[in-house]
Amino acid sequence: MDIVLSKETIDNLRKKGYEMKRKLGSGSYGCVQLAFSKPRNQNVAMKIIESSRINQQYISKFLNREIEVLRSIKPHSHIVKFYEFDKSEKYFFIVIEYCENGDIYDYIRTHRNLPEAQACFWFKQLIAGVEHIHNEGFAHRDLKCENLLLDANYNVKITDFGFACKLKREIKSQDKVSSDSLIALSITFCGSILYASPELLKCKPYDPTKSDIWSCGVILWVMIFGMYPLEEYRLKHAIETDDFTISMPDQPLTSDEFIEVINGIFADEKDRFTINQLKKVRVE
Repeated sequence: MDIVLSKETIDNLRKKGYEMKRKLGSGSYGCVQLAFSKPRNQNVAMKIIESSRINQQYISKFLNREIEVLRSIKPHSHIVKFYEFDKSEKYFFIVIEYCENGDIYDYIRTHRNLPEAQACFWFKQLIAGVEHIHNEGFAHRDLKCENLLLDANYNVKITDFGFACKLKREIKSQDKVSSDSLIALSITFCGSILYASPELLKCKPYDPTKSDIWSCGVILWVMIFGMYPLEEYRLKHAIETDDFTISMPDQPLTSDEFIEVINGIFADEKDRFTINQLKKVRVE
């Protein structure tokens, strides 16, 4: 269902320096519009949420959380830039960087499975962005191809922080908070089922940073093979049997380094590769 902005709303946005151009996409709560920001002298993406379509729980759990994360995280080359949050009587407005080449999901739908070199290039950008999110004290919890935008130079930009959570740490030693602290486990199921880690699917308390890494592995797999490692029809059986074994397709042929990364990511939670381990594997 599309949002039709009133003349009054468009005029108010114009007074704030925004010229509305065209719709980029829409969803159940609102739409994303391309706008030109006169103060910045550039195009921006404006996420418009109609207040009548959401309740207070959505505002407190998702909208406020997304704004908190976007405002808190320091700028990074592989995280979408946040410019402004505003609201009126009828709408909420989130203004972010405009990424003119869409998202990786649409790119894959057009180009099918990607050459390993291209997929690994984007994967390394993804990992750099996720590492920054974790270092800033958050987990994303909804990493998927649709949430990876591509800018004018086809660089990855992570977006959509509505499911993100602030990392809490359980301190083992009062003397070494940074090195001897553990991530407190999450219990909230969130994100897309096709990108969800086994521990999350089994409704167990989970480390959200390790769950993010599993999702990164699914993204890499989809880029290479053009399909999910566990399609939806197989997930129910995997959950019931606790068998999340993922078999490597015969085609296309992949490098030993790619296989090492995949095996390291699609491992039990306790054995799953960390970001530091992933960075040491020379995938090209």
